[in-house]
Amino acid sequence: NLFSKASCLACLVVCFACVGWSQSTNGVPRSQHVVLVIEENHAFSEVYPNGMPWLISQAKSSGAIAVNFTSPINNTGSLGAYLWLASGSTESQFGCNGNGCTAPITDDNIFRELDMRGMTWKVYAQSLSSVGYTGDGPSPYLKRHNPGVWYSSVLDKATDLQRVVPFTQFAQDLNSNSLPEYSIIIP
Repeated sequence: NLFSKASCLACLVVCFACVGWSQSTNGVPRSQHVVLVIEENHAFSEVYPNGMPWLISQAKSSGAIAVNFTSPINNTGSLGAYLWLASGSTESQFGCNGNGCTAPITDDNIFRELDMRGMTWKVYAQSLSSVGYTGDGPSPYLKRHNPGVWYSSVLDKATDLQRVVPFTQFAQDLNSNSLPEYSIIIP
């Protein structure tokens, strides 16, 4: 139904895979890797538990998968939901709507926070034409599904733009044990 299709972003945003643990100084376990998988235009039941066996097996073995997430975002389109995941805001003050923003976003965001803490991250984007690409298209890639390319903290740093990569890089990073501490996989 329309609700399950529209809310599928909210339903599978949820697939956090914490692979391996290391001790933090305050006694709370710290994950070595967090993978945020975002699916859109599919019901949660279409992709979980059989749609991503490589991720589900990792998440189940570590006990780290959230299956009951719902988005507080309504009527902001795809981009609003992706921006909310990156900063806790739909960033309307920057002219952001469901399809784009009129200005680069200067608000705090997950990418800036990870950089400030010296933590590694990447956005793995399906059908992205090249590393660091900030344009829209060619189809099927949609810029509105890529939260990283809207923030000035990413746009203004060449090293951060190099962290926005085609999804094909994910398998290479995983196989070479070079998966970053925080990953976002987007359609």
